[in-house]
Amino acid sequence: MKQTGIVIFVLLVIVGIASAVFRSGSSGPKWAKELSSTNPVVVETARAELLAGGEQRLTEMRQLLSAPASEKWEQDAVQLRVLEILQELGPAAQSAGPEVAALVADGMPHVASVAAQTLPAIGAPAGLAVPVITRSIQREPTVVPLRALAEYHEEAGETVSLLMEIMNRHDLDVETRWNAVRTIGKMREAGVPAIDALGALLNDKEPTVREHAAEALGDIGPTASRAAVALIAALDDEYVKVRRDAVRSLGQIDPDRTIAVPAIEKMLEDPEQIVQDAARQALERLNAPAPSVE
Repeated sequence: MKQTGIVIFVLLVIVGIASAVFRSGSSGPKWAKELSSTNPVVVETARAELLAGGEQRLTEMRQLLSAPASEKWEQDAVQLRVLEILQELGPAAQSAGPEVAALVADGMPHVASVAAQTLPAIGAPAGLAVPVITRSIQREPTVVPLRALAEYHEEAGETVSLLMEIMNRHDLDVETRWNAVRTIGKMREAGVPAIDALGALLNDKEPTVREHAAEALGDIGPTASRAAVALIAALDDEYVKVRRDAVRSLGQIDPDRTIAVPAIEKMLEDPEQIVQDAARQALERLNAPAPSVE
């Protein structure tokens, strides 16, 4: 009887240790099964537990991102749900950057897209993120990686020439083109090489491209002063958002005030209130108060 008791005790200890290991470091199959379940309650319970575990669960989530596909679970479904959790964790999940970057490079297209937007969300450094996002855009220019790239601002300045190619590609959809324009603007002074090309886009046939070209010139700042003439010409655009962004940008660059201020003052009489407001703000930026109304 005594020996039997000892055997039972030893077995219980082994089971306890195995259970602890399974839960703490080798529970990938468990999470994969639950996250790929067709039962939404099971999925949400697993997601909530991983999210609540925070940094303590990062090792397991990183393993899920890089684990090979199994017959028992859908790899991309699990990866997408883990990426969503990492986005919610934000910078606390920064250590998962290498696994996320690998998915941008080699994941299924829809997974790679979500992985691209996850990189800036978790604070992945530009040295890791920008090259893989850039290669993704080179493969197929789409909106999500362009917006992810914009989050790196000047640190993505090396991609300006690529973005200029995209914004001028009329075979691409309009949203992709104007997001390339917007991304250049987010690079601020690193976008200087694109100033003349952005000025030319103020005559593009697509109003949203013209709008974001006007906005981007203002975002680049005072170094875009040579675009003042093009921006003044855009004040006659039939599209209200182009007029608004053009007049606003005149206040953000460093224009020749002798030609810019009179042009801005005329916009105080624009039929649209948002244009009038932008004109007043531009005059304030240029230290040229709006003329008083008699």
